[in-house]
Amino acid sequence: MSPKHLHRYPLGLLITLILLGYTISTSNAYDTAPDCENQIGAWYRGADIPQTHLEGASAVVGDKLYVLGGFESYVGNLFVGTTVSVYDPAANIWETAITPRNPMPFGASHMQAAVQDDRYIWMAGGFYGDNPGVASTKVWRYDTVTDVWSPQVDLPDARAEW
Repeated sequence: MSPKHLHRYPLGLLITLILLGYTISTSNAYDTAPDCENQIGAWYRGADIPQTHLEGASAVVGDKLYVLGGFESYVGNLFVGTTVSVYDPAANIWETAITPRNPMPFGASHMQAAVQDDRYIWMAGGFYGDNPGVASTKVWRYDTVTDVWSPQVDLPDARAEW
């Protein structure tokens, strides 16, 4: 059927699109991969984050989400921040809205984060300073228990990713 004849079948086309949309929206990873044992489950809206973290880093430590740095404001330019926000999904609260954490000792965006021993967040590289920032060699370790930042050995070369 050519496109010029589609105007003759608008109801059939509409029904086909609705059924196709329903099929796509109701499928999940298990439907397409029966050997998949893990399912994320339903999405729900959590509490709104109290601070913007555009292009910051994130890491999960224990059962909490840490969102670190990134651009926090925009007034003609992107301004980098140092805020650490911690979300507790079980309580559906941002703990740092009640009890703030020590800020990062550096303002950066586009950093990479990794977790060690379910306690430490390692942050490497990124762009330091307001947009566009300067690619960095810096490496930091954040202790989520003591709320202390420690500088580590620098990367051999600056690393940042747009």
